[in-house]
This record gives sequence, C-alpha cells and structure tokens, in this order.
Amino acid sequence: MPPFQYPPLLPLELRLLVVHPGSPQDPLTGTLVQRKLSPEDGDIPDYEALSYCWGDQSHPQSVKLKTKWRNPKEQAHPASEPNGSSYWKFILSAFGILHSGYLDIGPNLASALRALRYPDRKRLLWCDSICINQKDYAERAAQVQRMTDVYMFARSVIVWLGPATPWASMAMETVRQVGNRHFPQEADTPWLYQNMTPHPSALTTDGSGIKITYGKPIPFSQDQWHSLEKLLDLDWHRRLWTHQEIVFANQETSIVMLGEEELPWSQYREAVVFVCTYTWAPMRVWLLDPARFTRNKFVFVFKVAAIDYVGKQNTSWIEALGFTRRYDCSDDRDRLYALRGLLQPDIARCIRVDYTKSAKEIAASACITHLKQSRNLDFLKICNSPTSPTWAVDLEKPVGVLEASSNASARSAASARLIKPGVLEVAGLPCDEIISKPIDLPVNENFPEIKQYVETLLTAFRDLTGNDEFHRDDKCVDELMTALAFGGMFSQPLAQGLATEHWLVYLWKAAAET
Repeated sequence: MPPFQYPPLLPLELRLLVVHPGSPQDPLTGTLVQRKLSPEDGDIPDYEALSYCWGDQSHPQSVKLKTKWRNPKEQAHPASEPNGSSYWKFILSAFGILHSGYLDIGPNLASALRALRYPDRKRLLWCDSICINQKDYAERAAQVQRMTDVYMFARSVIVWLGPATPWASMAMETVRQVGNRHFPQEADTPWLYQNMTPHPSALTTDGSGIKITYGKPIPFSQDQWHSLEKLLDLDWHRRLWTHQEIVFANQETSIVMLGEEELPWSQYREAVVFVCTYTWAPMRVWLLDPARFTRNKFVFVFKVAAIDYVGKQNTSWIEALGFTRRYDCSDDRDRLYALRGLLQPDIARCIRVDYTKSAKEIAASACITHLKQSRNLDFLKICNSPTSPTWAVDLEKPVGVLEASSNASARSAASARLIKPGVLEVAGLPCDEIISKPIDLPVNENFPEIKQYVETLLTAFRDLTGNDEFHRDDKCVDELMTALAFGGMFSQPLAQGLATEHWLVYLWKAAAET
C-alpha cells in the first residue's frame, strides 16, 4: 500500500481522526475527515484533542489511514496548494475514490491511540502528528495559528503522559490519596489548609484518604516519593507545546492518562500542585535527584498558574519567552510560535509563523515588528547571541531576561532603525564599558543543597568584587547590592518582609563559614 497522501484543507477547516475500534494487538487504522471549525459561525465539531509528546521518532510505527478526496471545484481556495500539475491530476483521478495509505507515527502516539481506541465503536480525536500534513510548511503554519481554538473548543483534552510503567499505578494512586487528603482541625493549622476540601472524584481504591498533620511531612513511603518524582519527570510536564494545550483545555472535562491509569485533570492538577507547594517537602535522602525534582515542581506549578494568568495580562512576547525558557522544545522556532496563543492578538501579530525561515530569521523579524508596533527596545533584554544580528535572541541558547527597572528614558519612543539586513542603528548614551567576560550567577534550583548554592554564590561575589573579604567591607557590600539590584534598593524587601540589615547578617555569617 502506498504512503498516505493528504488532500488540501479549505480555510477554517481542520482534520479529525476517526479511530477505528480494535483490540490491543490489532493494527492501528483510522479515517481522516475534514470539518469546519469556526466558533464565530457556531461551527464546532464534537471531538477530543490529544495532548502528548512526540518523543523519539527514530523507530516509527505505521497507522493505516483512509480519506475521501473532494471535487476539485470545492478546492478553489485551499489552505495550502502544492505546486505541479501532477498533484491536481491525482485529485481528478481520485475524485469519488476513498484513498488509503500508511503514515508513520512515533511510538508514543501509537501507544496512546491503542490505549484510547474503543473495542466496539469509533472515537473522534485530533492529534497534530496525523491531523496536520507535517511535510506541508504552508499548512503547518496555518494550523499552528489555530492551536488555541483546537484545544479551547475540544469537548475534552486527553493528557497522555505515556505508556504504562512499573511505578505508574503507585504514582497515580498516590495522587488520588492526596486529592482525598484531610487536615485535622488543629489550632496551628493555617486557614488555607483547613479549608482545602477533597476533589469530588478523589477517592482511592479502598475509599480511604490520607491524613496530613500541618507542620509535618506528607506521610508517604520512600517508594511513593520515588513514583511521584518519576511522574513529574515525564516529558509532558516540561514540553512547551503542552503548556499551551492544557492552558486552553476545558479544566473540568479533561483527563490525564498514564498507561491504563486515568484521573480527571482537575483532580490531578490540584493534588500535584499541593505536593509541589506544601512547605514540608520529603527528606532529600528519599529522592533520587533532589535538584531535578525541585525544577520539575517549579515547572508544573507554573504550568498550572498560567491557566488563570493567560489572556488577563498584557504580556509581551519578550516576557513570555523568558518565563517559558524552562520548557523543552524540539524545534527552536516553536519557542516563539508556541507563544502566540498565550498573548493578546495585537502582541501575537509580532510573531509571524513561517517554517521556511530559520529560528534566527524569525526572531529578528519579531524584534523589528515589535519595534514598529511598540516603539521600544525591550527585546534587548534577552540578547544572548554572539552572532549577527546580536540584537535578536538566539532561540537555540538558554534565554534569560535582564531586568533593568530604572526606566531612564521614561515612555519616550526609541530612536532605532534597520539600516541594512542584520544591522540595527540605535540612538543612546554610553554609560560604561564591559572590560572582562561576564560572570554567570548560579540559579538555586540547580543545586541539591542550599549550602552548595550559597558557596557557589559567594564565589561569584568574590570574583565580581575582586575581594575575598568583601563581606567585611560595608562599602563594598553596598556597591555589590546596588549593582545586583540595578540601583533599585529598598530598606526592606516588599515581599519577604525581612529588613536589609538582617540580610547583611545572614550574608556575613555565610561568608565567614566558607
């Protein structure tokens, strides 16, 4: 049987996969249908959307697909139109015929489809690897711009974490227990925890819950902590596209699956956030990789927090690129494309989807569009490129955000113009000159123990000041703090409520011990 060939899409159309019924050992088969998705016109098909990771594609599996090609007259304005007369000759010859062919897909998607198909009836799904012609750049670009609608208007989003593992049952059962937790009503239990109620469906297999005493660790066994650690380390939690997909999903109807284990997304979300944010974390000796567990907790909490944040703030793509930097992405261009749905429409227009361009070309184009629309140079905050154009972010490298809050130019428009490709002319005033290689300050989440982080930080401070005894020199400490805070100093930190002199005492003690 020949490879599967996609018919072109009409504007506002998407493809949906009709998964044919079968037993677990049967080959995967399905039918692709084209449906109009236009919420403005009330055209919303009834389907489920799959949120998953592509994973390793080096050992693909095949799915047998069929689809009907329509009358060429109906294709007067396809979303993408390949060149060459042979393409349209094929349509003419295939009109009225059900075309069949094989399509290669990744093992993770194949395992998801096997787990999701019913034994006795069809199931209508949307999954990007099959429903978008990945070889057609124009179609990919058009469909990527519709991802928000695809996930927002799906009846349910199925979060596929991956196939079954030896620890999957314990991990998901532990999440159920946390969902059914309760706190004794003790005097020192904070109001926040006293008023947390179990999720309606958060029942363990025997109907029991878990009793948590405030001020003490959650009573999990070491095996339970290991299973939760492995659960949070699954790729789905760290992927950039899945961030957008779950943000726009129906939070009440969506589900999470790990092999045959299944939980409502709302229960999974609430229980895992509790584990990630509960002050009394597990003993580090019980964790396989404490530093990685800490990073994964942060990423998950941020993913959930974005659900209430997206669309309510006038976030720029520059800020969004900074706070999504911890997510993984197989195509660096998607670091920008995946942000479009998270931004307000006028800001999203800075990012033009075009898979024929390189990541650097896309970033440079976004910067120039931003300059024209916003008349500021905020994109210089994320400069990280040693190659031209250096003013455009290098999406292949880690992205940090330089927070300089002095706002010296107030709201005056930037004076800048592109004088030739890759060269941006900017008017400004020289303030100082960098004469040595910058020193990277460490990030605490990369260290398993706080002591190691403090020691590394102090080493960086000694390098910055050129003074091994800087903590004994008040003037040196003041200058260091001013430099680190870009001059934005307060006598008392607004969030922590700890006076500056207390921070200085802590710094002095830590330096004296190393």
